[in-house]
Amino acid sequence: MNFTVERGFGRCPVKFCRKRQVIYVAKRKTQWGFRIDLMHQEAPGKPLQYVDAGWAGWPGQREVFEQYGLICPDHGTPMEVRALKARYNPSSPCSDKCLTAIGPDCECECAGKNHGKRAGSRLR
Repeated sequence: MNFTVERGFGRCPVKFCRKRQVIYVAKRKTQWGFRIDLMHQEAPGKPLQYVDAGWAGWPGQREVFEQYGLICPDHGTPMEVRALKARYNPSSPCSDKCLTAIGPDCECECAGKNHGKRAGSRLR
């Protein structure tokens, strides 16, 4: 199974909630597009099988989301996790705004390499 380790950006799905979390995820290509899986805590670099980080509605997944701190403390809802979406833009220098980002969109000269690295959340 081929995958890349990237930063994933979690957000509470409740409207106007500002809770965010940045974690490492495994991103792999499937026949339907890309799938994002949470990473093993005990074995970094190995994705968890059948734990789709995009949705916590499957039986048993809520507990995994709780382990990773991906439950909104204000609403008790699982966060939606999205993969980094980066585009290279040489006219936009990489800045502190990119390094501390908590959202998945990056459009600067780092092309996502530095995006969210100092987000203030736990990166696993």
